[in-house]
Amino acid sequence: MRLLVLKSFGLLMVLIAFGGCAHKIRTNPELYQIKKSKVQKNSVNVGYYISDADLKKEVITPAGGGDSVKYTPYLDAQYALETVLSKKFNAVFYMSSLNDKAYMKKKDIRYVFVPTIRTESSSTSVFTWPPTDFTFELSCYALDTRGKKVWSDKASAQAHVEFMAMGGQYGKTAQKASEEAFIKMLEKIDTAEVFNTASVATQDRTQSQSDEEIITRFEALKKLYDKGLISKDEYKEKKKLLIKQL
Repeated sequence: MRLLVLKSFGLLMVLIAFGGCAHKIRTNPELYQIKKSKVQKNSVNVGYYISDADLKKEVITPAGGGDSVKYTPYLDAQYALETVLSKKFNAVFYMSSLNDKAYMKKKDIRYVFVPTIRTESSSTSVFTWPPTDFTFELSCYALDTRGKKVWSDKASAQAHVEFMAMGGQYGKTAQKASEEAFIKMLEKIDTAEVFNTASVATQDRTQSQSDEEIITRFEALKKLYDKGLISKDEYKEKKKLLIKQL
């Protein structure tokens, strides 16, 4: 009896010693289904922006057996986002800054996509640590060449995989949820009116007309200053306002 108590106590100490660990998993989705998705191709170039802080960000969420899992959701999702955008648009470029107008002009980037990822995990098991349930919420918005938000949407997915069905892939639940979320996001981008060909052509005409209007206002402002109708300070102030509209 005493030996049994000692053995039970020893097992409890082992569980305590190894409990509470944060196990590393990957949340990157399988890309096969994303790549085979059929979409209406758009001929414009786009960029995407993920900050360095987000790429390095490590998230820890609950798992089974009192343990937790840790992962880098933005780094894991980077290639999936690039794949989604590549399915819809002509060319995709990583943006190291949202304010790099020169790079946008050089690469003829029309829109810049910015993602936000939120995750949750849990497990129905008290004996195994891999999460059996995972929620992956992907929000995304797009900016035009002037930095104006022209589109935003959200895609969320939940997945459940029992431990015995994981086959040694302990991040399988997370990968399954993220795959479904990215497929949903591709569908949302593909059907968004702002990204269809007719809408893009309309935007081109509108932007061209707007640019011509600002140029005309620049010329009118210069004439007012040259004729002495406004002061130098007024000229500089109004010029700054016009430049901000470009």
